[in-house]
Amino acid sequence: MAIIKSMHLKGFKSFAKPLDLEFGTGFNCIIGPNGSGKCLKGDSLIQLADGQLVEIEKLVESKYKTNAIKKIDDGYIIGGDNTKVLCFDTETLKTKEVNVGAFVKRTAPKNLIQVKTRSGKEIVATEYHPLFTLTDKGIKALRADELKEGIKIAIPRNIPIKPKSTTFYELLNLIKPEDQIYVPFSDNYFKLIANYKKQNKLTWKAFAKKAKIKQNILKGLKDKQSINFSYLVKILRTIKLTKEEITDLITKIQSKNQNKSIPMVWKNSPELMRFLGYLLAEGRLTKSNQIWFTNGTQEIVEDYLNLTKKLFNFAPEIKEYKPNCYDIILYSKPLIKILEKFGMQQNKTTEHKDISNLILKNSSNPELSQLLNGLFCGDGYVSKSHVDIVTKSPKLAVKIQSILTRLNIKYTSNEIYKICTTTQFRGKYHSINIYGSNNLKTFQDNIYLIHNNKRKRLEELTNKKSNPNLDLIEANNLIKNVCKDLKIKIKPLRKEFPTLDSYCYNQCTPSREGINNLITNLFTKQSQKSQQLTQLQTLATSSIYWDEIVEITTLADHNEKWVYDLSIPKHHNFIANNVFVHNSNIMDALCFVLGKLSAKSMRAEKSSNLIFNGGKKGSALKEAEVSIIFTNNDDEFPVEGDELKLTRVIKSKGNSVYKINDQVMTRQQILELLAKGKVDPDGHNIVLQGDIVRFMEMRANDRKDLIQDIAGISVFEDKKNKAMNSLNRVEIQLNDATLILKERESYLKELKKDKDQAEKYKNLEKNIKSNKATYLNLQIKGKETKLEEVLSKIKKQESQIAKLDEKEKEIREKIALKKTDLSSINTEIENKGEKEAIALQEEVEKLKTNIATNEERFSTCKNEIAKLKERKKQLLTSSEDTKKTINGLEESKTQLGKEILILKEKEGKQSITINKIKNSLGLTENTELVDLEENLDDKLKQYEVLQQKNQELLQQKFRIDAEISSINEKISSIQELEKSSDIKRIKEELRRTTKELTNRLNEDTVIASQYKRAKEDYARLNEELFKLQTQKSNLRASSSADLAIKRIKDLNNPGVFGTVAELGEVDKKFSTALEVAAGGRIKSLVVRDDKVAAQCIQTLKASRAGIATFLPMNKIKKRPITRISGNGVHGPAINLITFDPKFKDIFSFVFGSTTVVENIQTARKVGIGKARMVTLEGDLVEISGAMVGGYRTKRVGMGFQEKSLSNNLEKITERIDRAGKLRELLENRKLENENKISELRNIKSQVEAELIKYERSTAGMSTTQLEKDKEVLELNPVYSEFSEIGKEMNILNNEIQSLKIAKDKLKRDSNQQQNLSELEQHESRRLKTREEIVQKNTEIKNIEIQIQKIYNPEAEKIILLINNCDKEGEEFNSETKNLEDLLKSQKSTLKIKAGEKSKFQKAYHDLFASRNKLSETIQKLESSILLEATKEKTIRDRINEHSITKAKITAEVEALTGEFEEFKDAPLRRGLSIDDLRAEIRNFESMLVKIGNVNLRALEVYEEIRKEYETLVGKKDTLTEERDHVLDMIAEIETNKKAVFMKTFKELNKNFSRIFLSLSKKGEAAMELENKEDPLSAGVDIRVRIAGNKFLDIKSLSGGEKTMAALAFIFAIQEYQPMAFYLFDEVDAALDKKNSELLSELVSKYSGTAQYIMISHNDNVITEADYVYGVSMHETGISKVVSLKL
Repeated sequence: MAIIKSMHLKGFKSFAKPLDLEFGTGFNCIIGPNGSGKCLKGDSLIQLADGQLVEIEKLVESKYKTNAIKKIDDGYIIGGDNTKVLCFDTETLKTKEVNVGAFVKRTAPKNLIQVKTRSGKEIVATEYHPLFTLTDKGIKALRADELKEGIKIAIPRNIPIKPKSTTFYELLNLIKPEDQIYVPFSDNYFKLIANYKKQNKLTWKAFAKKAKIKQNILKGLKDKQSINFSYLVKILRTIKLTKEEITDLITKIQSKNQNKSIPMVWKNSPELMRFLGYLLAEGRLTKSNQIWFTNGTQEIVEDYLNLTKKLFNFAPEIKEYKPNCYDIILYSKPLIKILEKFGMQQNKTTEHKDISNLILKNSSNPELSQLLNGLFCGDGYVSKSHVDIVTKSPKLAVKIQSILTRLNIKYTSNEIYKICTTTQFRGKYHSINIYGSNNLKTFQDNIYLIHNNKRKRLEELTNKKSNPNLDLIEANNLIKNVCKDLKIKIKPLRKEFPTLDSYCYNQCTPSREGINNLITNLFTKQSQKSQQLTQLQTLATSSIYWDEIVEITTLADHNEKWVYDLSIPKHHNFIANNVFVHNSNIMDALCFVLGKLSAKSMRAEKSSNLIFNGGKKGSALKEAEVSIIFTNNDDEFPVEGDELKLTRVIKSKGNSVYKINDQVMTRQQILELLAKGKVDPDGHNIVLQGDIVRFMEMRANDRKDLIQDIAGISVFEDKKNKAMNSLNRVEIQLNDATLILKERESYLKELKKDKDQAEKYKNLEKNIKSNKATYLNLQIKGKETKLEEVLSKIKKQESQIAKLDEKEKEIREKIALKKTDLSSINTEIENKGEKEAIALQEEVEKLKTNIATNEERFSTCKNEIAKLKERKKQLLTSSEDTKKTINGLEESKTQLGKEILILKEKEGKQSITINKIKNSLGLTENTELVDLEENLDDKLKQYEVLQQKNQELLQQKFRIDAEISSINEKISSIQELEKSSDIKRIKEELRRTTKELTNRLNEDTVIASQYKRAKEDYARLNEELFKLQTQKSNLRASSSADLAIKRIKDLNNPGVFGTVAELGEVDKKFSTALEVAAGGRIKSLVVRDDKVAAQCIQTLKASRAGIATFLPMNKIKKRPITRISGNGVHGPAINLITFDPKFKDIFSFVFGSTTVVENIQTARKVGIGKARMVTLEGDLVEISGAMVGGYRTKRVGMGFQEKSLSNNLEKITERIDRAGKLRELLENRKLENENKISELRNIKSQVEAELIKYERSTAGMSTTQLEKDKEVLELNPVYSEFSEIGKEMNILNNEIQSLKIAKDKLKRDSNQQQNLSELEQHESRRLKTREEIVQKNTEIKNIEIQIQKIYNPEAEKIILLINNCDKEGEEFNSETKNLEDLLKSQKSTLKIKAGEKSKFQKAYHDLFASRNKLSETIQKLESSILLEATKEKTIRDRINEHSITKAKITAEVEALTGEFEEFKDAPLRRGLSIDDLRAEIRNFESMLVKIGNVNLRALEVYEEIRKEYETLVGKKDTLTEERDHVLDMIAEIETNKKAVFMKTFKELNKNFSRIFLSLSKKGEAAMELENKEDPLSAGVDIRVRIAGNKFLDIKSLSGGEKTMAALAFIFAIQEYQPMAFYLFDEVDAALDKKNSELLSELVSKYSGTAQYIMISHNDNVITEADYVYGVSMHETGISKVVSLKL
């Protein structure tokens, strides 16, 4: 048999350079380390089993320092340890804990692939790194560069983590000495330390050295001082305490210099996590040791305050910085440091917020739920469709996502850019969104929001209908296969399970909810079993969520130096960035060259991806080539030579070239050649990754089909299929022939009858045509003669109309001239009359108002001038008084100056005397005394300066106090005035008067406008009334134009009711239509009975007044009404006119069955000749088919009264009455309002005068302003300076007294006590003199202050007031003069305008009289036109009647001619009358009707069908014989096939049981037919018993047991039908060490009869192999063989 001798690769995937592999005849093993080319970016977050999230770079680098390291070509492999991560079990698809087998660090390639999913997950990996996808055949790993948008990858549905502890023991190591956290002294731990020291006989120095701390720390402890937290932990660990014992001892912490302590946070709790959630959302830590929390929601603020009290025993500071918004501040440096360990950052912006691994590791779901509670209450938002939270911190966003996954809450995340509207700041934010009512219900159950409004909105969201499309699994084919296994018919279940139909027919992607519903309520209730159902159940209950890829980016320019990977035994996956990531191209190459068409089966998205892409540094190749050489020693292949070289080349465009021994061939030729050598690319001897389990889990029917292939039953099947195809073809043809024969037989019988009828029909039809042609020819000639007569009459009457038109034209020209004159008068009335009159009236009113205002102001100015004179007189008096006071003060100042000179001279003499006495006593030689006296003199001088300054300040203080007192008096005065009823009354009266005056002025404007409009409306309505009356008069005149009618009306006979036109009213819309419909009857006179009609006729004869038509009510009968419906049909004419019900028969007679329609097109749609119809434009369609219409001049004269005319007359009359009344009412109101305005103006002037008087008495100041002035004075710095000076003087005085005492002591010590008394007397006198000088100086200073600060400013102020009075007086005098001149001018103008107003009123009345005269003239001329038009209408009516007759005859001729066209070829008969022809036609047509429907084609078809029938009879007999022969052949095939199948089955089952026993050593296995009676109609199951007495089916086995069973089945086939070679790709992945040993021994055994090529990483397999090949990938992305062992 042919085996694979060697393989050559070039440019295939990572094999860039040419590579040759020589395979041995026995057991070949190919190995390659996990992680070869499959790595992640360094910042990818790995989910550890304890809940922590760690960057893979930090994780691997940390192991680099401690674990064993192996150098490889492009990096390092670091040995594994007890580090546990989370992965999904490849058998159960559940998340589980696993140890990391190895840590991989490799040089980063040129390109990295960034994959983003719809939910917001993101992973960056090398191009070769696989991710898990779901296919029809199960879960499959695809390389990153093979992925594309739309593919769904596996991510964790939830992360089940149960923390080992919820105590933060890590804080013992995390808190450092520099954190400055201290523990208060406690006897509890001090006694334990002292006892340990004593027991171990240690001094404090020795103990400090043992604990590795400074001795002074222990000294502080001995002094019962607080101790640094970190040092205390060191000490307690030194005395061998456990972490539990240490945390029990350290219960409180504090700052170094503060005695206030807080509870130490050791134990995690929901309350602590909610507190932290609040701070992460809306808190911040400051450098000044403040913890700020800001919120405005009452329940949140209350909860936060309760938490601070419960957790830390704090009463924080609360500030309401705006209504209902609070800042809550805690002061605690130790708590800030603890919060930093939890993820908060001191004095950092929001993008630095984080949740530390300390929390993730030590929190169970209740704690994490409350952490999110605080976060979402603060920063979360509940919209109408979802819940979301937005943060600027990417780290915080990742941690929130991880916590949501741990709580089994699905979410989507994305980056958004927000703009602050106030600061215009732009920034990137991270948004996390939670959708779907079921998902939101999970959120609500876990996180019961404290925020009331958000919680209520969330409850509303959870009550909405669930959207199942949020959690989809692409399992359509799997569900379809389950239905097939369980023999479920889909269509009958559509109503009960509508989703089943949708899933099976690919109408939508199944949801997890929908799949579980089908499993629970349908699939598990079936009696049949299905391995596919087990797969479906595993998928539906897995820990995987299938997330769609939305973006794939190749990162060519990255700064990564290294990439990293983890080696996970057996399962080869772990969770990175919340995505499950996978962790041998040789097998792909073998599949490729053997002709596999699908690139995806070789882990490539498209065929061109199989070509080497250039790696990290090289360039991409244009093609890839793989060749394998088979042995051909026994001529297995029909080619010359001992070898067969099979080559496949793939081009960059994806097309392949196949070669045999370097000669190009087609793929089909290749496959046929391989088949001859018993090589099948899809055979059971080629087992790829994942196929080993699927091989065992195949459906029972698929397993039966495989055994059939092995048994060679396909030969029988081919024969049977060909026979069945032939049988089906014969059956179809036979059925078709039988049906056709039956059809043709009955058809022939019917056709014979039709043929006879057709012949009879033809003869009758010929006779009818001849008679109809003759009949129509006679009618056409008669109609043409009548038409010529009508045309002659029309021509004569049109001549008469031309003359009347000429006369009417002349009259209209006269009317036009008159109307031009009338228009000019109207324009003049409008322009010069009414508008100017109104404008003049407004100007007069305005002048009156201005005169009244100016007179009032003139009087006010006069009063003010008198008051100013009085005020100036008072000011001059005050000015004289002030000058006198200043002169008196100046004289006092001069006198004091003289006195000071005298005192200074006296002081000089006293000093000379004192110095003499001192010299005589020798005191001048005592330097100490001299210095003391000099010092005392300095102090006294300083005291004098301060005393002067104190006096100045005292004066200023007195002045300010006086001003304050004055202000208080003014305030009291104003308050008393305001309290008095007079001021209140004045202000209230002024307010009320001003308001009423404003309202009256506004009302006056409105009334003037309304009055103007009312006058205009009244004039316009009168014009409209005149027009309507003229129109009605014209109608009456036209109805009386007929002399006969006028003569009858003049009789005033009570039995005559009037013309038809006068008795009916119509809408304007239908007036033309109804006039045309009534025709000449519209002028008919309606009378009571025929007696009255006879009397009237006799009268007309006697008076020779003309002819009239009379309609007696007792004789006229109503006509039936034809009702027609449809679009554009308005209804019967009689229904569109209003009349007295007693005239109903008359109007029925006039209109008959006439129907009014929209237009002529509507009439045609209804059907010409179906009814008498008239259009809105007056076109008439007679029931005979005649159509009358065309251009119609505007109606003048006799016609129905329009309803609108009568209604308008009534309405316009009513409106004129109302307008007249309104005009009169407005005129009265206007006059009344003007009188009231004048009265209010006078009242306002008086009140304002009283108020001005009040304001002057208060100097125009309000109490508010005075209070402000008082406040300014009270804050004057003089008060504080005065107080400070007083203090300084006290201090200085004490110093002076001390110096005096010291001086006296020195003097006494000089032993000249008896001589000192005289000296003291002189010094006392000199001191008194000096005090007098100081006092005099102070008095001078006071005088200067009074002059400068009080009297000079007062004098200047008085002068300024006098100047102001003069200025105001000049202004008032000027204004008075101007007002006087203005009033004279305005009164003169008023007189002129009043005269103009009278003239305009007179001119207006004259113009109106001229207009009325012209209107009467125009009316008379228009009446004469109407009379002429009436005559013209009478003639036109006659023309219309003739035109109707003409149209009728013309239409009849055209209709007859058209009808004759059908019979123009028929012969005309002679000598027959019209009546004879009618009789014959009726007779022949009656005979045709009796014949009924006739098939004329029967004459042609009958013979043709008869011949066809005879041919079909012969064909049916032949087909019957052929069918019998095929059935005999099928029966023979079935008998042989069953025997061959059973023989193969028994042999395979025997081999399978034996080999399984050799592999498992403790169990047994067997194949079992589902239907032993008819084995080929059902499948083949496998039953396995591992231990005990119970057989299990495949779905109950573990992954390893399934692998062993599958391999046993493959080797059973090998024994029965040996293959030349076997290709196994990691079939041992699920085996433990013992089973892998058994497998390697079995492969080694069978390798004696076949070639085995295995891809494996198992040491046992590698050891047992005859040939081992090691494949490695370098940093360039190129693979090569790095080792070879034989």
